[in-house]
Amino acid sequence: MPSLMVDLPPSEACIVANAGAALHGLCFAFATKNDPKRQFGPAVLLKGGGVSLTHLTLLNPTDGIMWDGSSNIGRLNIENVFIVNAGKCGVFVAGTMDMSRLSNIEVWNYEQGLVSSCTGFKLGQNDEIRLSNCAVFSAAIGFHFIETPYPRTGEMGAIWGGMENCTVDSSAVGLKIDAASILRIHGGSIWAHHNAVQLAGRGDTVISGTDIRANSQHGIHVTECDSVTVTGCLFKKNGTTWPDAAKVLIEGGRSVLISGCTFDDTSVGINVAPSANNFIISGNIFPKMAHPAIIDRSSPNARKLLASNLAG
Repeated sequence: MPSLMVDLPPSEACIVANAGAALHGLCFAFATKNDPKRQFGPAVLLKGGGVSLTHLTLLNPTDGIMWDGSSNIGRLNIENVFIVNAGKCGVFVAGTMDMSRLSNIEVWNYEQGLVSSCTGFKLGQNDEIRLSNCAVFSAAIGFHFIETPYPRTGEMGAIWGGMENCTVDSSAVGLKIDAASILRIHGGSIWAHHNAVQLAGRGDTVISGTDIRANSQHGIHVTECDSVTVTGCLFKKNGTTWPDAAKVLIEGGRSVLISGCTFDDTSVGINVAPSANNFIISGNIFPKMAHPAIIDRSSPNARKLLASNLAG
């Protein structure tokens, strides 16, 4: 594909995508050879609806494809994009006031420092956004879900949409959910050095059929949510030297369901903290192992059901 060398001051976007803009089949190479820490503006700044970005490569951007912070960028289509060594953020999408699509986008970092600074995908208020086959390798956060203002009213909102067969690998945190309206996660794999999935804010999340693995901390850590439903997932530890870090730690949440999941034998399976109050753990399979399958430290007065779990 044709390559463009980007040599611009940090306040300028390389491409400004207004309503109806289309960009296809280009490589943007940011001029970092003489200064690896040089900062740039966004590779593509999204400022209007109906934008289509396809078959692009972004090499060494500070920020890749970014929402401008105020525009309605609904009907957005981004597909087949390869982003290498994003200094701060690969893709930031919010303010889509209906039906947008992100498919086959990979944020791939080989610079070691980016595992502590890069966010692969940052997603705010989006109305039925659909992500499929997107991937992040070696970032601080793979997918970060936050609140952002609606373009017209300024009222704060969060994601409504789903992820299908998306992947995070070799990242500090896989998914961090600070806020969601409704977030559906189906399939894919979330592998992280620390927490694979953090639920730390309002909203309803459904996770099904996902391969979830974490090293030094927890596969899923629930501190706050309206509800989380986890079914048919595979929980493993990437390493065996963190036996006290549970695959699932439940510290809060208005409604938590863990059902029909399979666990390996390398750590505690599910740990329920005294602060947990409303949860069901049922129909899960645990192998014979040296660690407890389920630790329930919740109050006897908590609304809970632990039933039909198979433990070795």
